Amino acid sequence: MQRRFSPLPVTLALATLAVSACKSTTEPAAGSGLQSADSSSSNKNKIAADIKSFNDTQAALIDANKRGASGCEKLDILWKKIEETKQAESDLVPPNANPVEVLTFGNGSANRFWRIFEGWSDQDGGSEIRPYESFGNNFIRLTHRYAVLAKLKFVVDADAVKRLGYTGHYAAGNDCVLGRLSSAVPTGTPDRFTPAMAAKFFVSGSSESQVLITQHDIGGQSFGTDYTVDPPVAKKIDNNYYTHYLSNRLSFEKGVLSGVGAFSRFFYTAQYFAKNIFKLDYIVDPRELQANHLAEKSPDGSVPANPKGPRFVWTVAPNPEIRASFAAKAEIDKDFRHHFLSLNADIAKNPDVGLPIFKVYASDTWTYEPEKDATLIGQLVTNSEFVSSEAADVRLFFKHHIQFHKVPDSANEPNPYTQDYPFPQWGDELFTGDCRLGVKNADVTPSSPTDLNGTFIRDATINPKTLRRTKDGKICIVNIIESQLEGTLAPYLAKSL
Repeated sequence: MQRRFSPLPVTLALATLAVSACKSTTEPAAGSGLQSADSSSSNKNKIAADIKSFNDTQAALIDANKRGASGCEKLDILWKKIEETKQAESDLVPPNANPVEVLTFGNGSANRFWRIFEGWSDQDGGSEIRPYESFGNNFIRLTHRYAVLAKLKFVVDADAVKRLGYTGHYAAGNDCVLGRLSSAVPTGTPDRFTPAMAAKFFVSGSSESQVLITQHDIGGQSFGTDYTVDPPVAKKIDNNYYTHYLSNRLSFEKGVLSGVGAFSRFFYTAQYFAKNIFKLDYIVDPRELQANHLAEKSPDGSVPANPKGPRFVWTVAPNPEIRASFAAKAEIDKDFRHHFLSLNADIAKNPDVGLPIFKVYASDTWTYEPEKDATLIGQLVTNSEFVSSEAADVRLFFKHHIQFHKVPDSANEPNPYTQDYPFPQWGDELFTGDCRLGVKNADVTPSSPTDLNGTFIRDATINPKTLRRTKDGKICIVNIIESQLEGTLAPYLAKSL
């Protein structure tokens, strides 16, 4: 007789898996001024209208490219909409993980994850703003859900970039940059603060903006064991945005097992497209995003004859004072958005000068100490106050540019990334062992060229042949439900599965 599966345990498994992955706090941090999670109906309707209103901005940006508008005009078009849809600090949407978004991420196929590298064509609305959908999850933001935004200027050190022979934005600087400062995991998840910066460098002419992404570690700066000190120590909760440098090379730091969920998905996605689309015969390193593409075009739209830019870029706190100030703020309030919004009073005192928020270092050689070993090439300086917009968080898109370099220790090359998990450990035992929420290669392999969903949920929690189990043989989903619901449903679920 064919065994039937009850829908109740499946539903419970999915819901509980999402809750476990979110692990969000239910109350805002003290003094944060966040509204109740049960937002009023009128506020929800306004946010929904704001989200849809980006359609007009999307069309205006496409038109601006067709007209060959200046980069600053394009930024102004986008910034006008961001300001129109901004929230007052007291009305910020609570930074909690959404179970639907978590499950969409967890069960994505390589096609879904590749969107962050590929974006959309002009026919689909371009890659400045995500396509609009009132229902469904084809285009939802999977990570970096909440942020603050500001107009920025990239002010270069003319002597340094001339000495290095850099071109494009690295040589000229750019007064028309949109910066988005975020955390890969919402700060409502207390031990997963993962600061990152995404910046659109707008150019004149028909081209879309060029994007620079910097982040420190994939798993966050508060989880696991810190092996950078001797002896290693357990990490503490740290929501100071400026504790570490950010870089276009994202660390897969050993001892930070919280990173395996995201890393395994992007690793297998990169391999799928490298092999099947780009026909590469080597293992691609997903940790390294492009930085040197900013050298290939100048802000005025011109193309240098011999472009040259750095392989690695680091964005670092502009001074020790702001690092210390943000550390003190993080002790009181875990939501980094408030920390940046608190800078607006200082920005308003001298808006034409702006406030430096990052020093920018560059090198062709990797280092864990950029302030010592790399070259200071400039600063990112505010050109507006900081704002937060729920609609912008939903609709803005920042295209990632992968490098397609080899994983050094997969090709018997010297490995400079000594603080990362070594390549021989990248596999099922690390990604999925002991009930970790990483994936196997098959989990993200698409069943068709357009399928956005993989098989992680089915195979990890439902399929009796592939259920994830602990080392002692216990079903992982039972462990998760037992920890979330104090074991009341565990015996029933175990029997049903």
